[in-house]
Amino acid sequence: MLHVRERVSTANSLVSTLTRWTMSDRMFGNDPDVIILRNKNNKLSPDERYTLCVLNNILGSLVFSSDNVSLYGADEHLLYSATFPKVVAKIHSVLEYRTNCFMIKYFVKDPQGKLRRYTTYANLTDEDQTIYLAESSDDTYLLFATDNDMHMTEADKNEHLFYHPSSATRLKLHETKTFLHIPEPKEKDELLFLGSVSHIVPGAELKEFKKEGDQVKVVFNDVNTRHRKVYAGLGTYLHEHRNYVPPAFKVNGKQVDYEWIPVGGHGEGRPKSEVLAFIIEEDYDI
Repeated sequence: MLHVRERVSTANSLVSTLTRWTMSDRMFGNDPDVIILRNKNNKLSPDERYTLCVLNNILGSLVFSSDNVSLYGADEHLLYSATFPKVVAKIHSVLEYRTNCFMIKYFVKDPQGKLRRYTTYANLTDEDQTIYLAESSDDTYLLFATDNDMHMTEADKNEHLFYHPSSATRLKLHETKTFLHIPEPKEKDELLFLGSVSHIVPGAELKEFKKEGDQVKVVFNDVNTRHRKVYAGLGTYLHEHRNYVPPAFKVNGKQVDYEWIPVGGHGEGRPKSEVLAFIIEEDYDI
C-alpha cells in the first residue's frame, strides 16, 4: 500500500493492528487507526478501504471513523451499514504466512452461544496472491466467502460464494476475503447457517436463528440497516445432482424459495457439486 501518503500510513497502521492483537484485552484494548470508507479526498482503492475496515473491526476493541457519513455514496453506505453490530471476535491466531500476507483465524458466537469459525486473509503486498483454504475437519465441510464486491451496488457475479476445503483461490493486491467454515450436518433435518451478505462477518447481524418444530425463526439485529439475505441449509445441503427434492422450509411462518449455487474449487478431489440453499430475505423496516 505504498507510494501514496494515505497508503503509507494505512499500511503502517494495519501492521501495528495485526501484530499487537495478542495484547488486546490482556494489557489494553486494541485501538486501531480510523477506518476510511469515503471515496473522496483520499486515494485508497475500494479494496484498500475494505481491508482497513475489516481488519480494524475484527482485531479492534473499538472502531473509529472521521468520515462525514452524510456525504457517502451508495457503495460507502452499503459497506458502512455492513459493520453493524460491531463484531466481537475471539482471535485464535494471526499468521504472516508470506511476507505481508496475513491469515487471521477467529471465532464468533452465534445467537445460541455456540462458536462459529472464520478465517480472514489479507494481502498487503503489491501483487496478486494465491491462497489455499483450510482443509476439511469437523467444523469445515464447506466454506462461504465474502469480500468487498459483496458490499457494492454492482457485485462481481463471477466470484464463487462457496468453496470446497483445501481449494486454491486468488487475492488481488490489497484485497481481503473472509471465509465462514460450514460443518457437515449431523442430522437429516438439522438447520445450518450457510452464509449471509449483510455483514462483513457473515452471521454477525443475526439476533435469532433457530428451528422451532417444523419452522425456522430468524430475527435480525435492528442496528443492521442493510437489505438482509441469509443462506440456510436443512440437512444435506451439498449435492452432485439435482435429483433431490427440497423439503418444505418455512421461516417466521412463510415458505421461502431456494437456489442451487455452484461450489468453487477442486480441493481434496471433491467432484463438481452445488449447494441447495434456502434464501431468507428481508428489507430493513424503519
